[in-house]
Amino acid sequence: MTGSAVVVPAHPERDHVTVSLRNAASAALEALAGIKSGVTARIDADADVRGDLRDVARAQSHVRLDARDVRLPGALASLGAGTIDAEARGERGTFDLARGVATWPGPQARGARAGDGRRGGPRFD
Repeated sequence: MTGSAVVVPAHPERDHVTVSLRNAASAALEALAGIKSGVTARIDADADVRGDLRDVARAQSHVRLDARDVRLPGALASLGAGTIDAEARGERGTFDLARGVATWPGPQARGARAGDGRRGGPRFD
């Protein structure tokens, strides 16, 4: 993991953090977060957040995620290893999935623009 941070206590709206992960094990990330989904993967990700870090949901953000060797738990394990490619942007409480593709040997799901429901309910285009 690499990253950088600029924090301006007198002007938190100027805060800026970037984080990059390369070849991270999803299980290690889940352990850090204290969750267990049963999904395993190798992850590359980049995140850029600008604004008051005390209220990250309202800051401006851009996140890109590439996951490979994605293995689902339970009955979905029979799908084998898949991939996920996604990009999202957030701004002042609104989160948009700009691009998302999940692929397994048979099925494929695509999405573009998914809202968080705060402005008139959930939407998928």
